[in-house]
Amino acid sequence: MGSIYTKPYTDYYDLKAENLFLKVGEEIEFFKFAFENNAKIKITKILDVGCGTGRHYIPLTQAGYEVTGLDPSENMLNKLRIKLEKGNIGPRIIVKDMREIDFDAQFDAVICMNSAFLYLLTDDDILKTLKAFHRALNDGGLVIIDIMNFLSLFGRYREEVVGRQIKDGVVCETAIKHSIEDVPAIWNHDEFGIINDNGKEITYHERHRLRISTYNEMRRFLSDAGFREIKCFGDFNDREEAKANARRLIFVAVR
Repeated sequence: MGSIYTKPYTDYYDLKAENLFLKVGEEIEFFKFAFENNAKIKITKILDVGCGTGRHYIPLTQAGYEVTGLDPSENMLNKLRIKLEKGNIGPRIIVKDMREIDFDAQFDAVICMNSAFLYLLTDDDILKTLKAFHRALNDGGLVIIDIMNFLSLFGRYREEVVGRQIKDGVVCETAIKHSIEDVPAIWNHDEFGIINDNGKEITYHERHRLRISTYNEMRRFLSDAGFREIKCFGDFNDREEAKANARRLIFVAVR
């Protein structure tokens, strides 16, 4: 499923994330909004699926939630372990593919962010994983899934993207090529990078294949997996459901 990040990439993942992803503070405030307004129970225990280097795991833990992180990449989790040790935070992390989740009513919320869910390429894997999320939740608990709205790219799609990020003397230059497999609806992200860390040069190459999932089919999958009161927001600052022109599809549903 998808890509297991290589060590050169994960060593500098946070530098790229700061520039490419949305603001963590906005995401955490959205979680709190959804927990308070959509969940039927008090949220205390959270399963962070695709937790990576702790983008949400750490601030949620600091906010008082009991968070368990799950990710298939040992390299990403090693970075998270280092952060947790520095912050004196006890690690609750598991190396596992989301398709293999086997919890039974252990969490009040499941979150799966930054399009990690799109690494599930087939209908069978999507439904299997959503059913596993459903089983992992306590009654009245909440699932939050954030994915890219690929349909929003009409009119601004770029086959090739060049980027450059700089922080603390570290320069990361990337060349990305996008392509689409239109029959199976797969988005290919092929990335070459050169990282100059204060004179030390590192290169990496990552390939990612993502399912181009739409609003309508995600609602159907969530419903088929047993979720109810399904809502979809287009931005982490939104407090009303998306109607049109949403770059993200942020699904919130109740077990």
